[in-house]
Amino acid sequence: MEVREATPGDAPAMEALVAGDLDADRLVRDRRVIVAESGEELAGFCSYDTWNGTVHVSTLVGDRDVVDALLTEPRRFADREGLPIEVVVPDGDETLREAVEAAGFQSAGEGPTFEGEPTRRYRYPD
Repeated sequence: MEVREATPGDAPAMEALVAGDLDADRLVRDRRVIVAESGEELAGFCSYDTWNGTVHVSTLVGDRDVVDALLTEPRRFADREGLPIEVVVPDGDETLREAVEAAGFQSAGEGPTFEGEPTRRYRYPD
């Protein structure tokens, strides 16, 4: 698996990986986005940025191994800058929850509600 910076050309494949509405072109322009490729196929992606002294992962898509690989760069950046990282996981998304916990994140309480759906915040390091 190769992890690399996303390009505008990745937008259609990123949109195909999510079940909801995603403006991948805007995401690639506005945030730091990395993608994981397995062979010739996009296997997942991660977008993140920093504000209020925390690295915030705003989108994280992929199975457990992909999520772990994608979180390597934000963790490296956060460690270098001495900042924590937060990820918000939709309630009921057990696959993502398990992947985030396996990557060393700890539950940090309720997260914001998105489109009426509750979430849980995860933080690294705890």
